[in-house]
Order: sequence, then C-alpha cells, then structure tokens
Amino acid sequence: MDAHQLLRNFKARGIRLVPEGDKLAVEPASRLSDADRAAIRAYKPELLRILAGVRPSAVIEATFSTARAPSSGSAVVPEFPACPRCGATRYWISRGLLRCGSRACASAPRFVLTSLAFHAIN
Repeated sequence: MDAHQLLRNFKARGIRLVPEGDKLAVEPASRLSDADRAAIRAYKPELLRILAGVRPSAVIEATFSTARAPSSGSAVVPEFPACPRCGATRYWISRGLLRCGSRACASAPRFVLTSLAFHAIN
C-alpha cells in the first residue's frame, strides 16, 4: 500500500485526514485501527505533501493500453489503473511494457506503453 491507496481506503471508510501544519488530524479518529495509525506514521511526509496540494514542477504523461487484446467498446480510463492482479499502482517501464512494481506479481507485464510525453508545469 502507498500513501494514495491509504487515502482512498480512508475515504471509502469515511475517514478524513486534515493537515494542520506538520501534523495530521483525523476525523473521526475513533474509526482508526492500530494498523491505520502505523500506516499514517509510515506515510506521514507523503500524506502531508499530497494533502497540501504540493505539485511537482513537471509531469510525464503516459498513454497505455492493456497488455491483453482490448475488448470491443472498452472505455478509456483517465487515471492510471491499479494492477488487475494485485491492486498495486506502482509500475516499472521496460522495453515498452509497464510491469507491475509489486513483489506479488514479480514484474509481470500489465500494460503496453503507446506514447510518452513530458510537460513542464508553469
């Protein structure tokens, strides 16, 4: 799990993290488990950065298709999808293939890279 997945998990459970300086407030704190508290501590710097809306100075935009033959009428998903096998959202790019970055999938090819562009953010 990464910081983005943790935030999605909390949102689905009705838990909200609110940055307060260098601290994070949790609403409602009563819904947190010990594992949730440990995850917040582990990802705190990244959570603070995400919640503060700090943006990178540049973005690399990738266009991809599934590694399997696409079904007819399939919709294009605007955000990078999770690995269909393990749910991870971290990938490696190798020889035009996006390979799952989790240890569970052992770098199995998941998507085919069809284009790549770099955009500076003003």
